[in-house]
Amino acid sequence: MSTGIALGMLWIADGIEGVKKGFFTAIAAGLSLGISAIVFVNILPVSAIGLVGVFSGLVTIAVLFLLRACRRRVPPACPVIPVEAAPVAPGPEMPLWKAAFPWCLLVFFAIIISIPLIQGGLYNILGSAQKIPVVANKVVDLKLLNQAYFWVLISTLISAPVFIRTRSEAKTIVRVWLNRAWSPTLAAMVFFAIAYVMDWSGQSVINNTLMFAEGAASHNMNAVIDLSLALLFGVTFPVISPTLGLLGAFISGSEASSNVMFYGILKTSTGVLSLDFLMVYAAHAVAGGVASGIAVAKIINAAAVIDKLGMEGEVIRKVAPVVVGLTVVIGLMLVLMLAFK
Repeated sequence: MSTGIALGMLWIADGIEGVKKGFFTAIAAGLSLGISAIVFVNILPVSAIGLVGVFSGLVTIAVLFLLRACRRRVPPACPVIPVEAAPVAPGPEMPLWKAAFPWCLLVFFAIIISIPLIQGGLYNILGSAQKIPVVANKVVDLKLLNQAYFWVLISTLISAPVFIRTRSEAKTIVRVWLNRAWSPTLAAMVFFAIAYVMDWSGQSVINNTLMFAEGAASHNMNAVIDLSLALLFGVTFPVISPTLGLLGAFISGSEASSNVMFYGILKTSTGVLSLDFLMVYAAHAVAGGVASGIAVAKIINAAAVIDKLGMEGEVIRKVAPVVVGLTVVIGLMLVLMLAFK
């Protein structure tokens, strides 16, 4: 899938010509990411499993830098004929250390907050103050200081003095941020709210506990979708089960929340159909990750950053065929894995 995503990005950027130009690089990036992820999953302790993506990403970056260095050393096959052009004043180049500084900070923080002792200490700083009561016994535990998003903000603030040269630049940045930030924030809130509505639908407050009344579990929205698909497709359910991961991530904007939304339902469906739950759930999770390419909340975030709000529909139309195609491939791979396990 990592290789498929790399090729899909090239196709989105420049069609078949983009795939031809970057085919070897995409294969190298995809294989290095996939293989290193398998290695790290098997060597890292359970407490550090969240760092698999970080370390695999670093390996992939190292491989791409190595490829770039090797290509620079290869002499050209034929002499380059100079073409006269109007002189262009070279712009100031940002040194590599400066460009990589925020990312290095973030990787450092990601490693630190993955240490169980530090995780517990960070959580205890805010404790119950970060738990938001919703209804009856249901609360949302933000775990604010344990979230990578919080440390993205910290890395940004620490890096700001390295990039901002004048007070007027700082004022401009703050003004632009305040002008653009509300839209993606509101979008994320709405889509996460929809995910909660779907996950908690069909439940009632009984003795101050939000739970399913007897016989009401089948009225849950996620259950209706999943069980309907299981009954409709029967033994071919594995082919289309990854689309639930796609749907969940599209609505909630997050693979993690998609996994939580459909965990119980997939557990029931695979039990009814006598399928390997872990394989089906893994395919569901991978499809949810792929679906990030069309997650509306994330696209609005990106559009706001580059001041292109309103282009979300265009992006989804262009990316959707790649996402759907990769989801179909995931389904077919799941069928093969179940057949030959």
